[in-house]
Amino acid sequence: MYDMSENAWEWCPDWGGPYDSNQLIDPAGPKDDKKKIYRGGSWFNKPATVRSANRNGHEPDMRGANAGWRLVLQVQQ
Repeated sequence: MYDMSENAWEWCPDWGGPYDSNQLIDPAGPKDDKKKIYRGGSWFNKPATVRSANRNGHEPDMRGANAGWRLVLQVQQ
């Protein structure tokens, strides 16, 4: 993993709400809610809050200069 933090919040497929305490590996959260989850932090946040475990939620139609998707290129070896 290379430089995955700090540039922009990353939208995730999870909906807002608490995680199921029985699902310890890759919890998905509830099936629906008013808010979608985004993670990480961005250039706009304080350094202490910029980490991949940082989780926040917002309505799915939110737009901003510090939220988006990450593009990944997987190279076959």
